[in-house]
Amino acid sequence: MSTELTFNAVVRDEKGTANSRRMRRSGGVPAILYGKKKTPVSLKLDEIEVKKSSRHGLHPNALVKIVIDSKPTTVLIKEIQKSPISNKYIHIDFNEVDLAVKIKAMIPVESIGEAKGVKEQGGVLEHILHELEVECLPTELPEKIEVDVTELLIGDSIHAKDIKVSDKIELLSDPEVTVFAVAAPKVEEEPEPAAEDEESAEPELVDQKGKKDEEGEGEEGASDKKEAKKE
Repeated sequence: MSTELTFNAVVRDEKGTANSRRMRRSGGVPAILYGKKKTPVSLKLDEIEVKKSSRHGLHPNALVKIVIDSKPTTVLIKEIQKSPISNKYIHIDFNEVDLAVKIKAMIPVESIGEAKGVKEQGGVLEHILHELEVECLPTELPEKIEVDVTELLIGDSIHAKDIKVSDKIELLSDPEVTVFAVAAPKVEEEPEPAAEDEESAEPELVDQKGKKDEEGEGEEGASDKKEAKKE
């Protein structure tokens, strides 16, 4: 992974939601730099500069250079927040890293190709695990991990241990966890015929009739007792 992207940043003293909104209205992007055993530093980036960088690999886990007071520092993008409505950059978090020390990171997983189980058998591709945890040097962190699912048939699956990554990257996720699988299409159950409902209603009529008969017998039994008492 290269560090071609460079941001010129200014340390900002004003913090809070209101100040961040004013900054964005004036063409700035709020950011914060986290460092090991250092107090987080609040920064201001130029929105135009950030937008230009987005065309050249601006994404989480990307290495970039931040220049603060003419001092360049290599950092890792931790998180990028964008407005779902305007698509404007809301906030960016950076982590200061040592290029000689391995780090752990969650890398997104994407499928490539169309599974035979979907194309030829009408199955459904299930994307079960969307990220894998890896450990490597910051310069070796991939943007994403692509997995070829072309040969998967219904009932087949790909586990973490089946995914090939660079020899310089160690996979930390459970090797047995399922990442992709092709399942058979779901079959909708047909509703039960209405005739069964009518049949189920018949015993109720019989019961009601039987109940009336029992009630009648009870009345007759009571009248017999009364007559016997008079005698």
